[in-house]
Amino acid sequence: MFDLDMVLLKALIFLLILIVVDVILGMAIAIKKKQFELEKLPQFLYTEVLPYYMSTLALAGLAMVEDVQGFGTKPIAWAVVVAYGSKLIFIEIRQKVTFMFGIKIPKKTIPK
Repeated sequence: MFDLDMVLLKALIFLLILIVVDVILGMAIAIKKKQFELEKLPQFLYTEVLPYYMSTLALAGLAMVEDVQGFGTKPIAWAVVVAYGSKLIFIEIRQKVTFMFGIKIPKKTIPK
């Protein structure tokens, strides 16, 4: 009935760690810019963070139900975890780290 996929669970935990790192970096940037307001943090977590993680968690949970695995739910769950994790690492966290440390990344020129 339920096929517990430990590797997928570990990926979800890693994704949660990435989300926490992203939120902490965002808070650090807001503090650096003197724009941080602690009272807005719960609303931000409730509207911006929780829906993404909970929907990913629900999809991964559905992927572990044996009755629906024939419909390709496990590859879809992996695709969502990898896509969201890649977005966090390669876009969100990279931008925040480069801002925090003042790293200038040259924009590539597009050949005409």
